[in-house]
Amino acid sequence: MSSMAFSNSLKFSKAGVAPVITIAAETVCQEGKAFVRIILKDNGIGFEQKYSERIFGTFTWLHTKDKYEGAGLGLSICKKIVERHSRTIVAKGVENEGTVFEILLPAKN
Repeated sequence: MSSMAFSNSLKFSKAGVAPVITIAAETVCQEGKAFVRIILKDNGIGFEQKYSERIFGTFTWLHTKDKYEGAGLGLSICKKIVERHSRTIVAKGVENEGTVFEILLPAKN
């Protein structure tokens, strides 16, 4: 699941700029239960924050398909997997600066 966000970080990197991707994880407690928060941050092309929900739509592209290939399914599948665990995935973007994906999943006991 986070591999799709990682793949997108590479795909949407800036031309002429080496991609920098950081991945961090931490255990957090919410409502007396343990969860794992995965944070993936890149220095790619980013996006306008107003599209933060739209990027998780099925067959959704923010850019033309001739510039960036893809089926428009990856992030929507990630979101469905996370939601099946009754948790969240969010994206925060800044155009021309990068994207941060935050995924919250139940911790394995």
